[in-house]
Amino acid sequence: MEAEGAKMRAREFIVGSDLKDADLHGVNLYEADLSRADLQGNDLDDADLSRANLSEVNLSEALLRGADLYGTNLKGARVTL
Repeated sequence: MEAEGAKMRAREFIVGSDLKDADLHGVNLYEADLSRADLQGNDLDDADLSRANLSEVNLSEALLRGADLYGTNLKGARVTL
């Protein structure tokens, strides 16, 4: 799934989605519900994840440089570098 520079809307994602290795660089995921999604290895640099629900999300090895995480729910999220 390539979405570089795209303005994506929260309704385009399904809870628990497998988005492993997707290129989500710079996407707008404001208030998206991505709970339980597999975002392992994703390029989320410069993405707007503000107020998103990322509870129980796999963010292992994800790139988050410049990502807006203001108000993001990361409860139970797996984050490794």
